[in-house]
Amino acid sequence: MDTLVSQLRFSLREDGSKFSLAKQALPIYENAIYTALLLGDTIAALDFCERNKAIVLRQALVDQQAKHSVGIPAQHLKKEAALRSRLLYWQKKVIEASDEVQRGIWQDSSAQAKAHFERFVRFLEKQHPQYHYLKYAQVRAPSIAAVQQSLPDSSLCLEYFFGQEQLFLFAWSKEECRVFFQRVTPAFSDSLSSLIHLLRQPTPDAPTLRKVASLSYLAYQTLIAPAALTFNQQGQIRRLRIIPDGLLHYLPFDVLLEAPSDDLKSNNAAYLIKKYAISYGISNQTLKNGRQARANFAFGGFGITYAGVETRLAQLPLAEKQVLALQKMMGGRVWVHSEAAADKQVFMRQAPQCQILHLSMHGLINEQEPAKSALVFAKGKQIQPLSALEIYNLHFKNNELTVLGACNTGNGQLQQGEGVMSLSRAFTYAGCKSLVMSLWSLEDVYADELIQGFYRELKKGRPKDIALQQAKLQYLALEGSERRAPNYWGALVLSGALEPLKAGAQDWVLYLVGLLLILIGLGALFFRAKIKKLFQAQGH
Repeated sequence: MDTLVSQLRFSLREDGSKFSLAKQALPIYENAIYTALLLGDTIAALDFCERNKAIVLRQALVDQQAKHSVGIPAQHLKKEAALRSRLLYWQKKVIEASDEVQRGIWQDSSAQAKAHFERFVRFLEKQHPQYHYLKYAQVRAPSIAAVQQSLPDSSLCLEYFFGQEQLFLFAWSKEECRVFFQRVTPAFSDSLSSLIHLLRQPTPDAPTLRKVASLSYLAYQTLIAPAALTFNQQGQIRRLRIIPDGLLHYLPFDVLLEAPSDDLKSNNAAYLIKKYAISYGISNQTLKNGRQARANFAFGGFGITYAGVETRLAQLPLAEKQVLALQKMMGGRVWVHSEAAADKQVFMRQAPQCQILHLSMHGLINEQEPAKSALVFAKGKQIQPLSALEIYNLHFKNNELTVLGACNTGNGQLQQGEGVMSLSRAFTYAGCKSLVMSLWSLEDVYADELIQGFYRELKKGRPKDIALQQAKLQYLALEGSERRAPNYWGALVLSGALEPLKAGAQDWVLYLVGLLLILIGLGALFFRAKIKKLFQAQGH
């Protein structure tokens, strides 16, 4: 069945059809994982887990990386597309055949098209081996040893497969690997949905927070406790890498409770963020990133208050202040609406040139048509929506971190097996290596404190997940119990690469200038000493 599904994936051209296939294939892979575990084959179980997870996005990233990181003639790309299109045409004809005679004729045509395509693929393997490796190497889960080796110290990776009947949890530390599974009951799914819904309430009252506390502890017991009790008995694990599935894409694990709590506004509430730095990923498949181009701007910020703009959207008085404060901290360049600079055209031209990109503005989510979800720019008095579809067509080859300081940028329509069709997904598709996104609407004041703290920790050279954890802990330690409700701080999550920030483009310029000045100084001292010695010799 896996072979047939793989063939079908190859034959489908539209993303919508691929999403539908992933949903229909869910019980196939669920049963395959369960059978592999009963047979004691953990590696096969992991492989099946990966085979129906974010396939469309991962393949798109592979295609983009292959095209942009390898110099391959345009005529070869054109021929590849034409041969693949021809093969898909005949495969579709075979599927649609009304009788066996016609099917046999079209199968012959399909076989010929496949032979031509495979011959060209072998040509690519010889002439452009790097492109062939990136584009056609079969997607398989890495060995458990490879996953363990790639983990940072003191880390635990948790990958979930949320099936129709079973919930599988694959857990790795550097030293050990375990798999846990249990039956999924309607009651558990309902409790997760209720928790996510309650966390999105903008001003939670006391009964809401008590319900959140109860559901958060229940979710912890199911999702985290089995692995924590096995791997973290000595407290050696301090970082969690979450690969979610299904409803878990909407859940910030930071807010889960290790122990029951009656008061989520108390300093003693046992939030998971107090013990672990938490980050997220789409898969355990890791792509070898091509060489990162040097960015024009170490930091680039876009801030729009919507003052004077003809729109029903609320004004964001802190937006411009936030990006200006971050520019003062990080350097770089900012574009703000009050200076008539933060419009859509400027963004599309300048944003791909930023090593760190920060957006402080409104985001609009369209769950029925995710491609129409948009960031809202402004020019003069008019708004300028930048759709997810337009973001998909950008190429962020310089980007190391993007902070989406707009509401609901990690929210959207859930595609089973593929993930959430969100604005953050569009930025990931476009090449952003790390993202800070929001799972629901943000309160300006609270979000600004978190974001400022996050950048301060990044400046200290911390890994991105630890920087966000420290920012949240500092936020929770401030005076004022109201702020400690998870609805105000739990929305911001980190996805993607975790490494500390590298020196930006402008930093490299400063380093080179400094080195040049040092060399000039040393040269001057050397020649001064030579001249002095010469005069001394002549005088003698």
